[in-house]
Amino acid sequence: MRYSFSNNGENYHGDCDSREAAIAEGIEYFGIEVGNTVYTGEINKPLASRFAPDEDDVTEIMCLRADDNAGEASEDWLRDIPKEASEELTADLAKLVDAWATKHKLQPAFWLVTEVQEHVVTQADLEDEPGVAPEATPEAVPINQI
Repeated sequence: MRYSFSNNGENYHGDCDSREAAIAEGIEYFGIEVGNTVYTGEINKPLASRFAPDEDDVTEIMCLRADDNAGEASEDWLRDIPKEASEELTADLAKLVDAWATKHKLQPAFWLVTEVQEHVVTQADLEDEPGVAPEATPEAVPINQI
């Protein structure tokens, strides 16, 4: 598991080996003092398919376009798709989007943060050997904001 840190619980930085390393890097990166809070969370790197349309989205657009072209004649088309067929289309769409995003190097460079914990900085935290400030990394957002 990899960890990221924040000083506000909203914008996360860094890619650390442990929660403790994320706390130490967060303290140094932000210049946090005793009594202030460092937030840490688990890094979850999503695939492009997480943000892709599913079967409902695709078939709704298809029905609207069919209605624009064929009117009433298309009214019942794709209205009662069996659950198995729906799940198959959703899975196939995800595979297609991920293959396309990978091929063109368009997979997300950001990550989502889960399992957020607050850590109030103590004097002992400041006396530990400081970590190295992280290089610039893409920004992450808590998963509940997506």
